[in-house]
Amino acid sequence: MYILENFNSLNIDKLRNHFTDLPVDIYLPGNYRYRRFSRLEILSSQIIKLPNKPLLQEKTDNLLFGGMTRCYQDLNNSFLELDEFKYLVFKFIDYCNFDVRNIKLEAHQIRIVCSDTKSGKPCPEGVHKD
Repeated sequence: MYILENFNSLNIDKLRNHFTDLPVDIYLPGNYRYRRFSRLEILSSQIIKLPNKPLLQEKTDNLLFGGMTRCYQDLNNSFLELDEFKYLVFKFIDYCNFDVRNIKLEAHQIRIVCSDTKSGKPCPEGVHKD
């Protein structure tokens, strides 16, 4: 299930500026996907970045990378502090009807590069179940 939402009030340029310095995703051949990953804890209206840990998904959730331990750099603090990022996080929490008193989330910051001669596959591992 998904929802399509229009965020006219967001300043996309503020978010966009934080996608230019993402490190290449070394686990995906082709050097076209760039990525950061962090685990977050939400306490009321505060977003707290938890210590960096590798990403490990079950094979049943991710057919391509499931069972593989992958290490990514954390999301930058300047990105986490953006009002636009906070807005998206809290819209997601509201949509999922989570209890805001204590939530742990995983945030993936991904940029896909493609061109006329290079295909960009945002999700080559297929639709995720996690």
